[in-house]
Amino acid sequence: MRSDDGFTIGQFTASGTLNLLVVATVFGALGAAVYTVLRPLLIGPRWFQVLSISLGPAVVVGEQLVHVDGVDFTLLSPAWLAIVLFMAIPGVYAGSLTLLAERWRPPRGPFARAPWPAALVPLVAYGPVAPLLVALAGAWLVLEAVRRRFGSVPWAAPAAWAGRAALTVVFVVALVRLLDEAGQLVG
Repeated sequence: MRSDDGFTIGQFTASGTLNLLVVATVFGALGAAVYTVLRPLLIGPRWFQVLSISLGPAVVVGEQLVHVDGVDFTLLSPAWLAIVLFMAIPGVYAGSLTLLAERWRPPRGPFARAPWPAALVPLVAYGPVAPLLVALAGAWLVLEAVRRRFGSVPWAAPAAWAGRAALTVVFVVALVRLLDEAGQLVG
């Protein structure tokens, strides 16, 4: 039987495995870039930061993966388990990324102590999302220029709260849609 993504279920092939590795690498690199952008918006104690940065992708990406008209959720049973497992993929990834990034990020962390050529190797994974990274780098340069000129970015705190509010809206909309689709599937 074919999955929603066109793969034969239960069959392992070299091309399918390579495709999965490439897609996982691209989405992993994109997730790391998103984490880097969202990191300054984290609030609260460490446990809440990890929980919120994990639940957000679990719901938002999970809502994109779960759909009522596909093989993955109509033939797999119990449907609730398939939904939870598909949501767990981005949730566990985001939580693991957060814990690993915070461990490696300090000035004396492994990434900072690595020889510079070895530290550049992970950047190869960003090739497919280079245009997004160029835009983010441009925004960072503007903010850094303002900070250096005026000593701080006067609108930083209101902008951070506006960003948090926008993320909350995205999360709530995705949660409502996910619950609706899950309700239809679980019945």
